[in-house]
Amino acid sequence: MTSQSTAVTEDLKKALTAEEGGRRWLRRLAVGGVFVGLIAAALAWRAAHAPAPPAKYVTATVAVGDVIENLPNGVYPVTLNGFLYHPQNIALAQWFDTGQPSDALDGAFSYPNESVLTSPATFQNVNCS
Repeated sequence: MTSQSTAVTEDLKKALTAEEGGRRWLRRLAVGGVFVGLIAAALAWRAAHAPAPPAKYVTATVAVGDVIENLPNGVYPVTLNGFLYHPQNIALAQWFDTGQPSDALDGAFSYPNESVLTSPATFQNVNCS
């Protein structure tokens, strides 16, 4: 009788071990899935909150209005609702791109006065005037 109860006990232990082992893998799979989900959520958040890339044609040292501000016709008078405004002419991206001809409207390199800059930028060596 002892051998029979020992056999039953051994069979019961094997069944319980098999059942617990199956649950263990299920738990491991669930924990792994949660871990992967957290990593994916963190990567998605990081991509959504990434800073904007730097502007292609504007740097900290030269802005689009800086090109024209010291020229005699650097401003463009505009009358609006009885008030006279003097907005600054700006160099368009095509001026910085140095492409000839400009692909802007009417081949312009500046706006609003298209006659301020009539050709693309020419570059000089560093520390040259």
